[in-house]
This record gives sequence, C-alpha cells and structure tokens, in this order.
Amino acid sequence: RPFKIAVIGDMDGRKVLPVGNMYIIRPDKTKVNPYFIKACLESTTGTAVLNSLLTGGTVQIITVEGLKGIGLPNWSIDDQDDMEEAYTDLLYDLEKQRTKFKTMLDEVSCFLDNI
Repeated sequence: RPFKIAVIGDMDGRKVLPVGNMYIIRPDKTKVNPYFIKACLESTTGTAVLNSLLTGGTVQIITVEGLKGIGLPNWSIDDQDDMEEAYTDLLYDLEKQRTKFKTMLDEVSCFLDNI
C-alpha cells in the first residue's frame, strides 16, 4: 500500500506533531468509528480515491481539501462498530501469524547455522 494509515488511541495529553505528508483526522466518534475510516481508506476503492487526489511532481501530496472531500459509505454506527471488531480481530490474527512466521524464519536460520 502506498499510504500508511493508523488509528491512535488516547495519548494521555501528549501531543503529536504531524510532519511531512502526515495528517491527523479527529472524527466525531459518535458519528463515525475511526477504524471504519481506516478500513475504508485502506480498501481497494479507498486507495484508488487517495491515489486520484495526489498532486505534485516529485513529491506528491494530498491536500486537506481533497481529504475533506472523501466520501465514506453510509453505515450505521452500530454496523461500523461491528466492522471494527471483525477488522481488529483480523489484524490481531495477522500480527500473530507474522510473529510466528518470523520465529520460524529464525529457527530455520539457526538450524542452517548449525550445519
């Protein structure tokens, strides 16, 4: 994926300084689930929309106006929350598999080092 999208939880009063081509979106959580936004932007359609908003030559950016113009599917907040649960479960499982894969690679490397 050409874009990095993250959901950051409570920062306990700490500040985040966006640099480069980084944007902070603070949604009204009573209207839209942050993980719903993340999933929509990471989807095939969302990535295509983000790509279509890129401007500039060597260093491409997305304008704030472009971001504001992105539409999201009209899901109820309850459906968005259900999607978050399924999505975060999948992300958790994916991370467990990545960790397992890295451990297995390390074991193979160790095995080969002992030959």
